[in-house]
Amino acid sequence: MLAAMTVYLFFNKKYKEIIWVNVGPIIALILIWPLMKLQLHNSGEMLSQVANWSLVLGKANFKNLLLIPLKFSAGRISFYPKIIYYVIAGGFSLYLFSKLVKKNNYSFIFWMTLIVGVIFSMFTPMLQYFRFLYLIPVMALVINKSKVISLGFLIFSLFYLYNQDTWREDWKSLTATLPEKVYMISSFADPVKFYDSKILINDIREKINDEEIVVIPYGEAIHGFDHNKHLSDLGYTKTGEKNFREVKVESWHLIY
Repeated sequence: MLAAMTVYLFFNKKYKEIIWVNVGPIIALILIWPLMKLQLHNSGEMLSQVANWSLVLGKANFKNLLLIPLKFSAGRISFYPKIIYYVIAGGFSLYLFSKLVKKNNYSFIFWMTLIVGVIFSMFTPMLQYFRFLYLIPVMALVINKSKVISLGFLIFSLFYLYNQDTWREDWKSLTATLPEKVYMISSFADPVKFYDSKILINDIREKINDEEIVVIPYGEAIHGFDHNKHLSDLGYTKTGEKNFREVKVESWHLIY
């Protein structure tokens, strides 16, 4: 957004304002640079060591680009059949974003921020829609007043609040069903530890000695790991499964 504001001020020949807009962030960047340098290094390590870490950060691709208007308009909801969801949510997003094309400074900053984000993501992945949530107030300023859009926001918000199927990842209920030991990608176990720190987390990629195991297959796609193939090769078969809103718990038994 600062880059977009700088471009706007430059084109309007407001050079003194460019200094005032950027002096604070530059000072903050200098002060925080030791930490930021470490974070950039760690991110680079993750990108090289974890197979699909760039998917988490948000690669510059068509899907992530389309998710920005879709999620800005309909929020973090989804429902079946998908074709109905895409028609309703997609139609509303087209209407909403058509109202954002205006000749004013707020509209310029909104679109320029997204353009800068897309360009930046071609070199360092960051094109996830939730990384641009700070643009929501700018979007509201561009739209100003619209009864149709306000009604759409209200309907989607109520749909989310009163439909529990749209609530994602019920880790609290999941953790309440777990035994003393579970197997999963250990780096994704923080939600389980939060609700019950006594549960022992075993990394599913390491040696398994138990005949009966409980598995939480979460975050595996990022690591390029397939627990179904891994456990089947070890002689295990799946005996049960429970779903807690897009996060699952599975039971596996060793067959001799």
